[in-house]
Amino acid sequence: MTEYEQGGVYLATVKGVPNVVVIPRPRSSGGVDGWLSTKRIESAVIFKADSVTDIRQLVVLDPKQVPLSEVMNLDVKGLRSYADSVEHKAAFGAANLLRHLADQIEAQTKPPRIPEPGLWGVVATGMADGSSVDYWTHGHGGWVNERGEHREWPSLDSPTLVREGISA
Repeated sequence: MTEYEQGGVYLATVKGVPNVVVIPRPRSSGGVDGWLSTKRIESAVIFKADSVTDIRQLVVLDPKQVPLSEVMNLDVKGLRSYADSVEHKAAFGAANLLRHLADQIEAQTKPPRIPEPGLWGVVATGMADGSSVDYWTHGHGGWVNERGEHREWPSLDSPTLVREGISA
């Protein structure tokens, strides 16, 4: 049987349900006694070892611990920029891998989208540092900014709530 690292985080199929995050439940004598799940399946969160299959460890990245972090900025923009420079050197596989890694980091670190505010609600979109901010108001015809540009809610990039608006 494979030894699983105590404190490790794994992705597995639990009782036929794929992509469930699990952690090993250690046996006092060593080894794995079962698995703890982050999701209820058949009203349970603790499963016997034989109920959990297709187990693979999830990788957790800590950009501050990566030796390359002193050489390159290991945030999403830095990875994408590095991927572009690698691609120019004809290393397409490495560039695609770096972009895929950047996508995964972004998906895990991007805050969830706010719900759409009600009528006359206001949101801001733009840079996190406050530069180049657009304010959008929810009117009867959708979302409009101060320049008169119209957008649908899904097309506004990372909106932050300024005013809730009224509900119908």
